[in-house]
Amino acid sequence: MDVTPLIQAGGGAVEQSIGAHLRRYLQEGKFDHIQIAMAYVSIAGARAVLEACIDPQSTQTEWLFGLDDYVTQPNAIELAREMPKSHVRVASLGGRRRRFHPKVCRLKSTLEEAR
Repeated sequence: MDVTPLIQAGGGAVEQSIGAHLRRYLQEGKFDHIQIAMAYVSIAGARAVLEACIDPQSTQTEWLFGLDDYVTQPNAIELAREMPKSHVRVASLGGRRRRFHPKVCRLKSTLEEAR
């Protein structure tokens, strides 16, 4: 398994953003399975992930949306649910002092696993 940790500092260059790295990896076309756990997801962010996929209709996606602070946009969850090979879950710690606020994305290739 290849692991590439990315750290996005505030005010950094757009080409160094986590979104830019994710688009680059997805557009290589090596991955057909995406696992995403994120909080504060916008419809634009969810759409950007799906548009970066070579074939979004056949890409298997698993989403775990954080709902704490009520920032994740409901349309982002709906968009993920509408994808044909999508599994969606939501999470909240429900407390004022604790938040479910992950930023994790795992890209997999089931073709590589089959070899």
